[in-house]
Amino acid sequence: MSMQPIYLTGHSRPVQKVMFNYDGDLLFTCSDDKTVCMYSTHLLDRVGLFQINDSCKSIDVTKDSKLLFATATTKGVKVFDCKNGDLLAEMTMPGIKTSQVELSYSDKQVLVVYEDKNRDTFIRIFNVKDVLEWGKKDGQPQYVHHIKGPKDHCVNNAKWGPLDETIYYGTDKGRLLRYDLNEGSVIKARDVNKHEIFTITTSPDFTMLFTASRDGTAKLLHPDTFDEIRSYEFKFPCRNVCVSPLYQAEENQKFHILLCGGQDAKDVTTTKAQKGGFEMQLYNIIYNEQLASVKGHFGTVHTVAFHPDGQSFVSGSEDGYVHYHRFTPEYFTKRFE
Repeated sequence: MSMQPIYLTGHSRPVQKVMFNYDGDLLFTCSDDKTVCMYSTHLLDRVGLFQINDSCKSIDVTKDSKLLFATATTKGVKVFDCKNGDLLAEMTMPGIKTSQVELSYSDKQVLVVYEDKNRDTFIRIFNVKDVLEWGKKDGQPQYVHHIKGPKDHCVNNAKWGPLDETIYYGTDKGRLLRYDLNEGSVIKARDVNKHEIFTITTSPDFTMLFTASRDGTAKLLHPDTFDEIRSYEFKFPCRNVCVSPLYQAEENQKFHILLCGGQDAKDVTTTKAQKGGFEMQLYNIIYNEQLASVKGHFGTVHTVAFHPDGQSFVSGSEDGYVHYHRFTPEYFTKRFE
């Protein structure tokens, strides 16, 4: 599929995460260059720049687009006002590395994944109200839940389950776990991948659960039993999966996912771009067939996100560029069913 992307050059270091807000009128990107950029998706001009003052690996935005949560890797989590860029609150996490922040579906709670100096990983859950009341003091407010990662495993990624009652999290050994917040215990654990799980993705209605792994596959799993339904071959370390929102559409319904990834940045200098696996691949979820591959980046692609209207998508890469792709009319023909 030939699409000429729009290049967004707001960052000077690898881009770690790209995401749209709930309405799709704003695009947020975070990077190792210690900043978060906010773009208007209408004209793709940068309308905001947030200084994190530390490498930023993860961001999340409330549904009303008022608050931006960002991780400062060695410090903790910072909360900004999206409208004027003010720093409203910050939490210092006890570990040496804060790797992820994610808001619950109701925006009332936020989870933070961090690692301590013994290489143990933890997930802490806070009430957003407590975080905002805490403000810019040292330390952190009282947490609501505290989850320790499995022994000899590192938690790489965590995801809220339906109704904010459970948490899914994946480890660096390919194990997927489901934690019940009401019972305070793990209710399901299973080794689903051969290698580390980079990210976990759920569809908006929580009927589909995807894992992206270093073993070169993305897997579609049953959200309750973790039974494997489909396995999509990416052939290189697969770092992220995103589901097209058009799977629920009345017209132009598309059961599509985008996979991205590529080999580690340290191996890139020794191989050609085609050998690195830096293209994104579009798959049909049901038939497990590759429909298109989208090239353009010349570094590991860390993150992809579909626009909420399903008409475009964005990718962020090790090369520091964010590519904004708009689907051509050809995408909405029978050829890409």
